Amino acid sequence: MSSLTEPPPTKKEQRKVTFDLPLASSAEGQGEPNKASKPNKSKKLRSKGKSKSLIKAGSPKAKLGASTYLANLLNEEAEREQERRQKAGLEPLVAIVIPNDWVYTPRIYAIEVDEEVEEALIQWTRKVCRIPDEDNLQNSTIFGYALKALRRATGIRRLEVEFAVRENPDKDSESDVFPVFAIFYAYKYSRMHERATQKQVDKLSELLLGRQPRWFVDFQLDGP
Repeated sequence: MSSLTEPPPTKKEQRKVTFDLPLASSAEGQGEPNKASKPNKSKKLRSKGKSKSLIKAGSPKAKLGASTYLANLLNEEAEREQERRQKAGLEPLVAIVIPNDWVYTPRIYAIEVDEEVEEALIQWTRKVCRIPDEDNLQNSTIFGYALKALRRATGIRRLEVEFAVRENPDKDSESDVFPVFAIFYAYKYSRMHERATQKQVDKLSELLLGRQPRWFVDFQLDGP
């Protein structure tokens, strides 16, 4: 895996700014060769000033730039891992692309549990866990059974129930916080090679009414 401390691979031509000086032969016959070299000198001074970065350290733009660079490294490694698994004849891992803002935004790759999915999940869990309809269990209790049943049915050992925050809430939305089935956490990038396979995630999506996973913002409580 590429080192996260390595500087960005920048082409030399992109960093170096040069200006061609006039040749002696081209200056002959122009009357004043000394004046011909002055504009190039002034251009050098101006170009040196322009090469200084205008992005302040710690600014939102700087943070996004650093986060994007790290995301690119991780995504490149994920592609290489998929190629290695393909050559070894192994099941491909679930295809993910780490978001550019993952360093300062707690991102989780998950499937949202809306009301329709929740109702279908409760019915499925009662069936596979053989919970009688007359047993008036709370939904939170059934979710505990559902999580264990989904792990067994899909093979996703690290599947978890989490809560996410809606980034662009609708005016009609009752709550900005909602439950999700978390498949992968961006901040656990060191375990990217241990994430679920695409086949396992497809099975989970099938059980959850065909809902597809995507990146959400993890809901985190601030506390001591």
